[in-house]
Amino acid sequence: MRGLPLRQPAVTPVPEPIPGPPQPTPPWRRLLRPPSRRELREAVSRNPGLKLFSLLLAFLLWFSINASEPDAERVIDLPVVTRKLPANLIVTNPPKPVVATLRGPRTIVEGVDGRRTRLALRLANATRGDFRVELSGEMLWPELPQRVSIVRFDPPRLQISIDRVVTRMLPVRVDLAGVPPMGYTLSESRVKPSRVEVSGPAGQVNSLDAVTTEAIDLRGVAKSIQRYVLVAWAGDFVSVNPDHVTATVRIEEVMISRQFKSVNVRVRHGEGVRARLTPSRVDLLIHGPQRLLHNYTIPVGAVYVDAEGLEPGSHRVEASAELPAGFEITQRTPEVLTLQIVAAGEEG
Repeated sequence: MRGLPLRQPAVTPVPEPIPGPPQPTPPWRRLLRPPSRRELREAVSRNPGLKLFSLLLAFLLWFSINASEPDAERVIDLPVVTRKLPANLIVTNPPKPVVATLRGPRTIVEGVDGRRTRLALRLANATRGDFRVELSGEMLWPELPQRVSIVRFDPPRLQISIDRVVTRMLPVRVDLAGVPPMGYTLSESRVKPSRVEVSGPAGQVNSLDAVTTEAIDLRGVAKSIQRYVLVAWAGDFVSVNPDHVTATVRIEEVMISRQFKSVNVRVRHGEGVRARLTPSRVDLLIHGPQRLLHNYTIPVGAVYVDAEGLEPGSHRVEASAELPAGFEITQRTPEVLTLQIVAAGEEG
């Protein structure tokens, strides 16, 4: 039996795309594309007279600056900087600016920026000590333009001192200026922290036994104070960590003793009786604040004995006194007085 033939499926033809208008070349691709010989030929042949005139004008300008312009001199100050100095070393006498005289075509010389030009000392191989450095044009940074040269340096050489960097822990002392007002005195001063880290040239740091705070003025200060103060300058290139400390200053009142001689003693509450005090004067030693006691005068009647409630007869009494707050009698001479009371109408 004959088999039926297989039928191939019908294939639908795909239409070809219709070409559209050409896309423009991107600008960046046109810039990067090298010009063809034709384009170069057209560029050279276009406006030949103008191109020749421009070339001639540029040549004349270059010639007037570089060939025909006379040389001129200019003086500038060059800051001196150190470069590549080892980390454990420090320059202890930074050089001052050097005066340099430049020579070259006037236009080029005037165009040198004196604010940017530096004299760089390369000290990568430096060691501790003093040495001289001869100055040369090769040390200038950035380099000078062509046809500009260095005529002279003033000074022609530099003296450089290099020291080792050291670190020490040193105590801090409070610097006090002036004195408290009369009647007050400084009793104590202290800082926190009491020691700080001091770093700098070995010659300076090793000569220090302590650092101080900025001065604290005690004039007019009549009470204890606490201030956050800066550690004072300890030398060139010397750093302190921390650079602030808390200073506490204690001010106390001055207490003194003063003697008052032959002070009259009055009898109080002796109305209606006759009272006789023997002796009638005493010497007193009074203790109190200096600011009040140094010019104090005992008022009349402030020293007394009290006869209130005493019967007629002879009594041993002690002198009392009305004194300002803070005053105290520390000694009486004599300690005991005799008070004789006679009733009214009785014979003495």
